Amino acid sequence: NDTKEEYLTRLIQDWKQDHILTPERTCFVLTLTNAEVDALNYGIRESLKTLGKLTGDEWELDTNRGRERFMEGDRIQFTETDRDLGIQNGAFGEIVVMHDTWWVIRQDDNQHIRIDPKTYKGLRHGYAGTIYKAQGATLDKTYVLHAPLANQNNTYVALTRQTQDLGLYVSRDETPDLSHLVRQISRTSQHTASLAYMTETELKH
Repeated sequence: NDTKEEYLTRLIQDWKQDHILTPERTCFVLTLTNAEVDALNYGIRESLKTLGKLTGDEWELDTNRGRERFMEGDRIQFTETDRDLGIQNGAFGEIVVMHDTWWVIRQDDNQHIRIDPKTYKGLRHGYAGTIYKAQGATLDKTYVLHAPLANQNNTYVALTRQTQDLGLYVSRDETPDLSHLVRQISRTSQHTASLAYMTETELKH
């Protein structure tokens, strides 16, 4: 796709279609920036609402990332370990029941846990996240948004989280051709850090 907006839209459409065809598969979108994470989580949740996959009331909750909205059927990722509740930071699950003082979440290992949404703050939407958030996770399919500031380390993590399928989305206005892509993902992390101060035009050469 040519622009970032176009490839974000294409990714959300692909995610929606895959979810319709294989709803049992665990999927996750990987990107480098929190702004893209928020946009993708919003877009995917809106798609799920139109499909009738999110049900009941929409609850607004204080989390470690600020105020977030959740519904029954939402896929979530835990961001805080709680051994008493059996919660591991980074694990994924789905909200299956919501009440005022307790929610039931079915984790990907099919274990059901109950949390108090007023006291446990370690919830985030589990559709998209930064590559850092996927470290240690194993998922059926991942969708990777390539960025010009990608490097060897984060590209390796992004491309090795899936067990079945991988989709790589590249914007032509940021990465015009295959040679640019190879150069970008071949950088060391030290080299990439210095590139953060370069202009968009410089990054294309």
